[in-house]
Amino acid sequence: MTYTSDHFRGAARCWPFNGDGRRSGLFAPDPRSSIGPVFLLLSMNHDDPPPAVVRTWRLLDWEHSPVVYALADPTDDQVTAALEMIGRREVDAGALLDELPPPDRRWLAYEFRNKVVTNLGIDTRRIEALGWLAQILDDFTVWSPPPSVRAQREEFAAEILGTDFRTIEVSTRHALNDIGLFGELASNRRGGSSALMALSGASPRRETALLRNPYALELDVLRDADSLSNFVEHGVLSVRAVGASSSTNAKQFDLDDFPDPLAVREAWSGTDQQTQFSIVLQVTALVDPTVAIPPGHIFEQQTVNGVQTLAVATPVSLVVGVGPPVTCVVPAWCLNQDFAPPSGQQITPTPLRARYSAATSQHDVWSDRARVAAR
Repeated sequence: MTYTSDHFRGAARCWPFNGDGRRSGLFAPDPRSSIGPVFLLLSMNHDDPPPAVVRTWRLLDWEHSPVVYALADPTDDQVTAALEMIGRREVDAGALLDELPPPDRRWLAYEFRNKVVTNLGIDTRRIEALGWLAQILDDFTVWSPPPSVRAQREEFAAEILGTDFRTIEVSTRHALNDIGLFGELASNRRGGSSALMALSGASPRRETALLRNPYALELDVLRDADSLSNFVEHGVLSVRAVGASSSTNAKQFDLDDFPDPLAVREAWSGTDQQTQFSIVLQVTALVDPTVAIPPGHIFEQQTVNGVQTLAVATPVSLVVGVGPPVTCVVPAWCLNQDFAPPSGQQITPTPLRARYSAATSQHDVWSDRARVAAR
C-alpha cells in the first residue's frame, strides 16, 4: 500500500496500491510539490544523530524546533520501519500527514514524544494492524506504541479465566508450561494449555496461532470438588490416559509410566469398540474418593502434535479405592476435525469442559467447533 493524498479527496476512501509496495501510478504526486503529497515526519534532538536510513530523507529547515526529517509518499515497509524506530526510541516522535504542516501546526511532528500523529486524511490501517493504540483528539489522532509482548502475555494470563473474549498471537512452539502466558492453565499447574492451543488452531504445520482463552472458545472451567481435575490438582489421584480410535491396536498405546500396562491393553481388547473415539483411563488413589467426569470433560495432548483433542462423551462416576489402579474405557468426542485421529498417544485431564450433553453426536460436535473457530 502507498499513501497518496489524492486518495483522500473523495468521500469514499479507497487506496489503490501495487503489491510490491511501490506507489500506484494512478495517483501521481502534485508536480508543484518539491517533496511529495503525503509526508512521514520523524523528529529528534539536535544532539542525537539520526538513524542511518533517515539520513537519506529531507531535512526540513524549521526554526525553533527539534530536528525534523521528512519522507514523501512512504510505503508500508517504510512506515513500519519508522514505527519501530519510535518504539525503540531511536527517534523522539513521528507524524504521518497529508501535507507539510504550516508553521503554527509544526508541533504535530514533535510534541508527542514516543508517539505518532496522523491527521484525518491518512489511511491508518497499517498502524492499527501493528497494534498501536489510538487517542482521537480534535482533528488528529495520537498513536501510542503497543504494549510489549511480555506485557501482552501477562495481561492475557491474568485474564485467561475471565468472561471477556481474549486472544493473543503466539508461536505454535510456545512452551506449554509458561505460566506467564497460560496462568493456572499451564501444563505444570492445572493443565489445559495444549487444549487451548489446539482448539485455537495451533498445529506443527503452522508457525503461529491466535490463542484464545476458554471464554472465547466457549469452554467452561470445572471447579467441582469431586471433579477428576480437582482431585489430580490436589494430589488425591494419579491419572494416566491414552486416546484411541476404533481402529487403534493396543500395541500402539504409549504406556510409559502407567502403573499396570497389561490391564490397559486387556481393557481395550475386551471392549466392544463401537464408538469412533475413546479415552482409556487408569486411575490410582491415595484415598477412596468418588470421582465425577461429566460429558465434555477435555483431555489434551501433551504437545502440540496435530492429533485431536478429546472430550468425554458420556457421564462417568468412578469409585477409586486405595490399592490397585482402576482402568476403564470411556467413549469420547474428538474436537479438532482437521487433525489426525488419536492412535494411542498419552493424554492428560484438564479442568476444561466443552458444553455438550451426552446426546450430542460427533458430527454435531465438529460442526459446533467450526462455528466457534469462525467467530
